[in-house]
Amino acid sequence: MTYMTTDLITRSFYLSQVVGKEFQTVSGDQISDGLELLNDVITDKTIENELIPYYTNLSFTALTGVSDYYLADLIAPSTITFFIDGVRYQMIKAPRNNFFGSPRAMNIESLPFTFHFERELGGARVYLYFIPYQDFEMELWGQFRLSEVALGQDLSLTLDRFYLSYLKYELAQRICDEYNYTVPENVARRLQAYRAKIENQSALLDMSQNTVTTLDDKAGSINYGMVNLSGGWTVP
Repeated sequence: MTYMTTDLITRSFYLSQVVGKEFQTVSGDQISDGLELLNDVITDKTIENELIPYYTNLSFTALTGVSDYYLADLIAPSTITFFIDGVRYQMIKAPRNNFFGSPRAMNIESLPFTFHFERELGGARVYLYFIPYQDFEMELWGQFRLSEVALGQDLSLTLDRFYLSYLKYELAQRICDEYNYTVPENVARRLQAYRAKIENQSALLDMSQNTVTTLDDKAGSINYGMVNLSGGWTVP
């Protein structure tokens, strides 16, 4: 079933009560305002990424000697792995102060076991360490920005119906803010319920713990000596 952009905007105006459903129609100027506000709501999800319920897979190639990669539209990577002869290897996400501030040898090319990402205009940059000593096939799972919409677009082709319903209530609230109207109580209540459900489904936390130390030979960790002697490779 189609769900056009104008349908969502019109229903949002009625929900907001800025336009009376029984007595008025949404004007052309209001449709234009609604489109701009809807795209503002969608763009806000780049900073409210817990309200994006979609995770996407992206494959790219890490090149020999290249340690950072710009990935368009990326908001937040969840996992990154690399492949050697069909075998997948885990990478560990490192926080900024650890990745950029801790002591390290900067010129070693080996297996890229850790990564860090930083948001940039229009996407994000992923940093790898160690620097890849050969080309690696990489697989990333993460959240990417939602595309802006246009008039005449069938939104059901790109977004689930439940998410369109959520956007309808988000837009109704934004319309009330724009036109200086009080948000109807039922709209605020339903919007809060949608937000809670989406956050619960899209921001699931992995509470398991995995301690890695360079002082324990059984931990399978990588240290400077291992890199210089074996290039990062170990045997059981």
